[in-house]
Amino acid sequence: MRTRLDFDRYLKDIVGKGANVYFQPPSNVSGAGQKVIKNIKYPAIIYSVDDYNIRSADNKNYSIDKEYSVEVVTKDPDSMLIDMIVEIPTARFNRSYISDGMYHSVFVIIF
Repeated sequence: MRTRLDFDRYLKDIVGKGANVYFQPPSNVSGAGQKVIKNIKYPAIIYSVDDYNIRSADNKNYSIDKEYSVEVVTKDPDSMLIDMIVEIPTARFNRSYISDGMYHSVFVIIF
């Protein structure tokens, strides 16, 4: 099974110097209950482990892949970073939203 650090390197190789890549950055909670992530440099890719994709047979797991939630956060709604993530073969678009003037595009990627 590939590690989270393998996935981190994979993302960094894809986006190059085009974005900062963060794994579950620390956050504070603001008054409205929204998370405020500090010390993030944008554009950014923020990811976390979301689930495990487990295939089994004969009462044994024979393949385990992690599902990552990958969020692209930019000031530009037409950022090329989104296109780069869409090109990943296992990427699946989940949702998009705007928060504090930043555009968020969320994907699920199996790795």
